[in-house]
Amino acid sequence: MYFDPSLERRLDGLDALTAYYEAARGKIKSKWFDMRNPLVQLAGDAAVLTFNFVSADMQDTEYRWNCTEVYRRTAGKWQIIQTHWSPTKPKGF
Repeated sequence: MYFDPSLERRLDGLDALTAYYEAARGKIKSKWFDMRNPLVQLAGDAAVLTFNFVSADMQDTEYRWNCTEVYRRTAGKWQIIQTHWSPTKPKGF
């Protein structure tokens, strides 16, 4: 599952997420990006990663996001099962 503030509904499944990102491939340019304040919380075969993502576009406009990703370990392999990105302090808040 993936929640994105630009979408009306969540995306379900790897195929839907792949199609969403493939449509954006090559259209989004960043001068730099950084993952800040990462925190991993483990609970058996599940893990939650939270972090702040900061980037700048080619005009030096900075973008900030609060991110959460949930992982599940199956047969020794970690896979993302849910991801959510929200803008930090969006307009109107």
